[in-house]
Amino acid sequence: EQRFGDLDEARRRIDDETRRRDRRLGRLERLDALRRDWVLGLRRVRRYPGHAALTVSIFGLGIALTTVMFTFVDSVLLRPLPFHEPDRLVALYSVPEDRRAFPWVSMGNWYDWDRENRSLESSAIHTQEPWDVTVSSPDGAFTVPGVAVYGAFFETLRPRMIAGRAPTADDGAGDLPLAVVSERFWRNELGSRPPSAQFTIELDGTSRTVVGVVARGHEHPEHVDLWIPRSSRPQVGGARNNINFLALARLAESSTLEQAEADLSAIAEGIRATDPEAIYSYGVGVRPLDEAIVGEADDYLGMLMGAVLLVLLIASANLAALGFARGTERSDEIAVRLSLGASRGRVVRHLVTEELLLALAGGLVGLALAWWGSGVLLERVAEVLPRSRDVAFDGRVAAFGIGMSLIAGLAAGLPPALRAAGSGAGRLVTTTRGIRGRGGLPGAVLVAGEVALTVLLLTGAGLMLMSFGAVASRDLGFDPRGVVTLDVTLTAPRYRDDPDATIRYWEAALETLAQLPEAEAVGAGVWIPTGGGGAGFIELDGLAPGEEGAAYRIIGGEYFRALSTPLFQGRAFDDSDRLDSEPVTVINQAMADAFWPEADPIGERVRAVSMESYWFGGEAPWRTIVGVVGDIRHHGFEADIRPEMYVPFRQMPYMATQMSSLVRVPTPRTGAAIASVRDAAGRLDPDLAIEVSTLAGRLDGQLSERRMIVTLLGAFGVTALLLSSLGVYGVLSHAAAARTRELAIRSALGARRTGLVALVLGGAFRLIAVGGVIGITLAIGLRGVLDSLLVDIDSGDPRAYAVAGVCLALVATAAAIIPATRAARLDPLEALRDG
Repeated sequence: EQRFGDLDEARRRIDDETRRRDRRLGRLERLDALRRDWVLGLRRVRRYPGHAALTVSIFGLGIALTTVMFTFVDSVLLRPLPFHEPDRLVALYSVPEDRRAFPWVSMGNWYDWDRENRSLESSAIHTQEPWDVTVSSPDGAFTVPGVAVYGAFFETLRPRMIAGRAPTADDGAGDLPLAVVSERFWRNELGSRPPSAQFTIELDGTSRTVVGVVARGHEHPEHVDLWIPRSSRPQVGGARNNINFLALARLAESSTLEQAEADLSAIAEGIRATDPEAIYSYGVGVRPLDEAIVGEADDYLGMLMGAVLLVLLIASANLAALGFARGTERSDEIAVRLSLGASRGRVVRHLVTEELLLALAGGLVGLALAWWGSGVLLERVAEVLPRSRDVAFDGRVAAFGIGMSLIAGLAAGLPPALRAAGSGAGRLVTTTRGIRGRGGLPGAVLVAGEVALTVLLLTGAGLMLMSFGAVASRDLGFDPRGVVTLDVTLTAPRYRDDPDATIRYWEAALETLAQLPEAEAVGAGVWIPTGGGGAGFIELDGLAPGEEGAAYRIIGGEYFRALSTPLFQGRAFDDSDRLDSEPVTVINQAMADAFWPEADPIGERVRAVSMESYWFGGEAPWRTIVGVVGDIRHHGFEADIRPEMYVPFRQMPYMATQMSSLVRVPTPRTGAAIASVRDAAGRLDPDLAIEVSTLAGRLDGQLSERRMIVTLLGAFGVTALLLSSLGVYGVLSHAAAARTRELAIRSALGARRTGLVALVLGGAFRLIAVGGVIGITLAIGLRGVLDSLLVDIDSGDPRAYAVAGVCLALVATAAAIIPATRAARLDPLEALRDG
């Protein structure tokens, strides 16, 4: 006791040390056992390279597809906006009492919201759509997308600036000639020159000082390279009803969305009560800015992510089904290991380790494919996908891919391993009887599940394909074939400050283009088909101001003839329709039907309150209707027909600085006409930036988003179809192998080969039938998921369900015939001898 001290304390120290040593030894033993499992797994891979290659390929394909979609879902939907405290950023929008909310606001209303609110730290507005800003350079003029910003735009967003500073609201209030540029534009076009008071560029004919550079990925709106601060104080009458701006704000630290909405709506109510000109001062809605940016993309990205997870589930089920079948083949090996004393857990761990090894290998292959595939896909969807500049394949995405590989490996390997190890030596050595025998039932259930999920995917892909076809075949109201488009921006001071100069330019342009030998008809317009459009509220003569609305377009030349759109009544515009003549308008048939269903609209009067009040000192002129034309889907295939009014450009030269020409030529000569149009436009004013394309090409770009969805869903459906067919083939092959002796006896007793084939195929047909019925039932139950994405097609259209079922049945049957035929061709004597 003198030597060791207190004996109880010594015993406790010895016991603690013993337990620590045992734990260390236990960990070492477990690590060593795990190492042995990996070594045995690698040996089996080398012994059965075909099975390993197939498993790695299936895992790799499933992980690649899943990781590609997660790359986009993560960047677009899951990650916060790159700005400071993004959870406080909101979008403001207009909320009529009895109509659907819309995202646009007026400058006059926002100005009062900004001054009188108690719930926002700051707010701002910017022009609704980017316009092509002309940049003058020694190498010639070119255009870049830009927006005008008002108020505390940069103070609200707080984007990261990599050079210079962000303008303040005071800079805009002073209407200083400033500009902020994107990092892309700064590096590619401005040589990364540091911003300073001496750093100026000529934008739309005005010299502006570059004061800051917005970091890549911090652009708002997206795909914009220039921000031009302007005074936020409304200077012109009618600004309260000019609803053509988008608003954003930063909530005060103590405010919520609901509080801000109530605060701003109360201000809007006060405006309506005190300002008789505030006809369209609606309630105010507030929503998170990221939701406003993403829009409907969350619907189709979520749907595509769900579809690709189904593909991964099918792949895992496929491998699990093969695992159950192979477990039967390895029954002797497992029985011997169990009889020699191996524990059930040891056997399970070894079998799962083999599957995890292959899953990780497949995951690495899948990550490589996903890295390549995400880049390829991004190139094709960058123009239509919100937040596309945030899409990146990074460590977070790679970790997701590896994690999904492990989950898929466990899902595919653990159930077969548990069944194989739990059956016991006595049951493991028994012979499996058919697809529903002891070893085959789980695999058959999994394959039936694969078939069901495949039918679900194929049905969704079929519905989207039918919807795509319906949209692409819609009557647009014009013929895009053989129409060359010329985009010109006349925002230099010599045009912007002189309406007569704008008129002279377009008169010369229309005359010059009409003289081209290829030209059959030449027109021009602001917001031609596919080019967006303005819309606003109108007033009808004799009626009190209400909430009637119409799209608004400025046109010139033979606009309708260039588009092959018919004139139903009255006349089109001519050279006599000038600023000093009677204001006139041409309307479409939809507007005539909406407001004069039982009367002749020719001679009636209407005025565009929202679109023209700003330019005419607060009082829009009354326009006499002189013609009615056919309906045109100016916004493209998915746009609804809506009332539209057309105004001659000579009567609205203020907005004619951004018109596009339409030159109809014989379709076979479209390519040659592009060069002719470009040369002719270049001679009119060499200092202007021009862009020449075709109307058909612009329309095709509008289908890119829907085409992407259809293509991806189709690819997922085909992949699922192949995997399901592989599952049918694999399970049937193992089942046929297990029934070799039975089939040999039947053959020896005189059974015909066709009968043996039918016997084997019977099990496959049952799997396909059960899975198909379940799949169609699931598809019917989940059809509402696609409702928001389908156009002109009912989600219950039986054609999609029938085609999906037939395709699956044909391909799966073809896969089943191979093992069935092979089994029927066995030599009975040889099979009985081997058995």
